[in-house]
Amino acid sequence: MGKNLQWRMTMWVGGSVLLVAASILCCAAVLLRDRFESQMDERMDDAIDWTTSVVDQRMKRVEYATRTVAASVQDYMLEKDERMDSLLVRMIRGLECIDVASLVIHDGNKNISMAHAALAENDKKSIRVLKAFEEMGLENDPNWRSSFEEGKPFWSPSYVHRLAKNDFRLLCYSEPVYSDDGKPRGMLCAQITEDWIIYIINKYKVRKDIDVSVFTSDGRCIVPQQDYIRQLDKKDLIQEERSLDHLGWKLVFSADKSIINEQLNRILLWIILASLLLLLTVALTIILTVRYVARPFVQEQRRIAGSEAALQRELTIAAHTQNNLIPHVFPPFPARKEIDLHAFLQPARQVGGDLYDYFLQEDNLYFCIGDVSGKGVPASLFMAATHYLFRSVASNMPLTKAVEHMNQSLCTDNSQCMFVTFWFGCLNLCTGKLEFVNAGHNSPLLIQGNEIRYMAPSGNMPLGILEDAEFSSETLDLQAGDTLFLYTDGLTEAMNVQHQLYGDDAALESMKLCAGKAAKEIVGEMTERVLRYAAGTEQSDDITLLCLNYLGEGSPKEKR
Repeated sequence: MGKNLQWRMTMWVGGSVLLVAASILCCAAVLLRDRFESQMDERMDDAIDWTTSVVDQRMKRVEYATRTVAASVQDYMLEKDERMDSLLVRMIRGLECIDVASLVIHDGNKNISMAHAALAENDKKSIRVLKAFEEMGLENDPNWRSSFEEGKPFWSPSYVHRLAKNDFRLLCYSEPVYSDDGKPRGMLCAQITEDWIIYIINKYKVRKDIDVSVFTSDGRCIVPQQDYIRQLDKKDLIQEERSLDHLGWKLVFSADKSIINEQLNRILLWIILASLLLLLTVALTIILTVRYVARPFVQEQRRIAGSEAALQRELTIAAHTQNNLIPHVFPPFPARKEIDLHAFLQPARQVGGDLYDYFLQEDNLYFCIGDVSGKGVPASLFMAATHYLFRSVASNMPLTKAVEHMNQSLCTDNSQCMFVTFWFGCLNLCTGKLEFVNAGHNSPLLIQGNEIRYMAPSGNMPLGILEDAEFSSETLDLQAGDTLFLYTDGLTEAMNVQHQLYGDDAALESMKLCAGKAAKEIVGEMTERVLRYAAGTEQSDDITLLCLNYLGEGSPKEKR
């Protein structure tokens, strides 16, 4: 009887343990399958978003570069000079994907002729300017021809064209160029090879367990599926399609469902082993269970740490790149004794949205200062676009037209509704005449003789808000010894530990103490005062200062 009871109890306990183990195993199998299927879907979405966004961003860069150059060439597009050739060469060198740049014009009868063209050779180690480039391979495309005649931007489907004695499949983005009366007179074309798109897609495959195939708008498969993917039945695949809006191409993303089963089997094997060990010792089972439960958390923490380290590296690179856009060492201008110029920029984060810049062209000094809304990476990208536009248009057109062109370009594709307050001036070094446009920026401080005052505010709005906004300029005659001090609101809105702003009055009083000093000394003392005021608090905004002493002709020492 005792042995029977012992046997029955053993069987009951053993059966109960096996039943619990089987229940745990079944629940784990269901939960793990759902988990892995969810993870596979997330990885698929990440692969789709990443790959398509990379291609779309590159295509937008082609559009932006072509649009910017088209705006610069419309005034002299019919002149066959080296200036046009230089612009096309710069356009190719500016973007690694552009292989051919050309300007197509037409007369009043819509006859096509090629005004200028440039062709990259030997992996862009040299660029050849073509003078007799009469065909571009799109003349018989009715859609391109219609866009050419109506003056509309156009992405062509891929087409075969002979370049440098070889046939290439090309894609072409065409941007209209207008004459002075606003009528379309031609197209600026940027051609890229189909191989470049294939290279980008293969380069940015984010995971090896997800395959990408690419089909063009005419049904050609230019990136085929891997062999093992083609051999699988459709029920064993997870597939999603995504189209490229610019080209009408189709991207097909495929993943093997067997990956889920393999991962699930490996996890279930560990659960079975843990259940068997549970019969020997509860303690050992608890240890294995804890380790198993903790494993995803540890992996997630490692992934987060790796992502944060990668993000930090990218921010460091972005800060270095942005830092290179700003001229830090102001040259003494040995041939020009009329000015004394210095500036300072300190971002609140690794990258910021403040900017300043200057350059000399003959007797004119073009200089600017700006403050982008927001902070961090988005502001730094908007700042870089503003800097590029300033350099592109500052000396090519009247001041108000240049600012309006910058505003229109910044409004384009501005989905985040960012804007920049901008002060843009042009100083004639011989006469002292200063023409400037204040687009919603802080009023500069002006020192003339014994008078130190804020300049009158302007009625212009910041750039990037309203595409058809109009801007007015003002003029000021500077005399020898006059000083112009420009700044961003990081100066006046710096806070101390009591959360009190530095303010306009304090800035004015500080400037009075600096009057008569060199530009570098003024910038240094103003910076020291505001940083000392905000000591003990975290910097909340970028601080940028720019000081210009106009000395007139002769020795700077004599003029001061």
